[in-house]
Amino acid sequence: MEVVDGEAKPVWGASVTPASGRARRTDSRGRVQVFCFPPEWASPREEQRVIVRAPGYGIAASTPFVPSAEESPPVRVVLEREHRVTGRVLFADDRPARGALVRIRCGDVPEPQPGQVAEDGSFEVSGLPRGPYSVQADLEPDRGSLSSPSGVRPVRAWLDGVTTDALDLVLRFPPLAADPPAAPVEGTVRDAATGRPVLLFETTMVDGRQLVSGSVTGPGAFRFHGVLQGTWTLRVRAPGYVDFRQPGVVVTPPAGPGSLGVSLGRGVALRGTLRRAGGGVLGDTTISFTDWKRSRWLSTWAGSDGSWAESGFLGGESLEVLVRDPEGEGHWMPASGADLVVPLGVTEATVDLPVVPAGIVRFRISSARRSSVSARVEIRDRSGRPVREWSGLNQETRWAALVPGAYTVRVEVPGAGPEERAVVAVGGRTTELTIPIP
Repeated sequence: MEVVDGEAKPVWGASVTPASGRARRTDSRGRVQVFCFPPEWASPREEQRVIVRAPGYGIAASTPFVPSAEESPPVRVVLEREHRVTGRVLFADDRPARGALVRIRCGDVPEPQPGQVAEDGSFEVSGLPRGPYSVQADLEPDRGSLSSPSGVRPVRAWLDGVTTDALDLVLRFPPLAADPPAAPVEGTVRDAATGRPVLLFETTMVDGRQLVSGSVTGPGAFRFHGVLQGTWTLRVRAPGYVDFRQPGVVVTPPAGPGSLGVSLGRGVALRGTLRRAGGGVLGDTTISFTDWKRSRWLSTWAGSDGSWAESGFLGGESLEVLVRDPEGEGHWMPASGADLVVPLGVTEATVDLPVVPAGIVRFRISSARRSSVSARVEIRDRSGRPVREWSGLNQETRWAALVPGAYTVRVEVPGAGPEERAVVAVGGRTTELTIPIP
């Protein structure tokens, strides 16, 4: 690869980056040897390009070439002196749109680093090749002048056909729709037994369509700066405590629902050692615990000796346990195949968890005649006992981790007879299954 300027002089120190592989820099002769490793999906004889960047020059791309292990004439890339575009980004009322990002595209050449709009609305993007350009400005809800507690939609403005070295461009955002009315929601979080403030916690509010996160404003205190009108569910999570959920929180702007008092109860603390059912420990990995009925999920880390500990479990809850394979992409699971049931009436307990490599079964319900279905799916073991079940599934892909063995997948759809398919879960492997329904 050879990189020169417009006068055919070598460019020293230019960065040459192939589509796949590592960037390298040119020597004093403007030359560099680039190793192109074709992506997994590409043929070794497929044409590729490299991208060249150098201080004071515009970004450039080589002409397509086919990588070869044999001696061949160097591919030459000619760099032009860099060009720049300057201007301002404004709102419809002429206020500067500080914090907006300006992106400039020029054909199929990769865009340079975006420019950020300054306090007075000005921007400058350099390192450009020769135009014409497409200039685009974006402002996200959490950036600059549009930062709003209740949230606003992102806005965009653009100009096409911008000439080389264009100065003093003006991009103007369209008029912004007024934010819907919102109200603050605040409250306190305390330990149910001692009454003391809980120091570490997180709060969210959901209404079925959106989720809003609150801020911790002090010891045991939280505040949502702006929540839209409606009926919401407040959720509070804290390490070592049982998750709190309060539905029916009514927000009527401009006033909020008043101060909400949350009392958190201590959960059950579990500890144990991960060990392989065939002998030895399984460590340096993540364990996840999922209560599907309550939509609760906890995770913890097992150390190199397999030991783990986690708190905040609810007595009596049934948990699916999955262990990430520390040596691959698979999972391990309890050798019994049963969920872990948290003991009742205790504050802590030791759990024995012998695990085996799980067999993953991925299945999809398919219908040639129906655009929408509402299926109930069960996976049953040899004895006919349901080990996993889902309701209201459409034509979508789901997966289950199972103890190696033979199973039956049963699908029930309103207006049609049940469909059953036999499947074998193989430890450490994924089995794909498509179930057609009328």
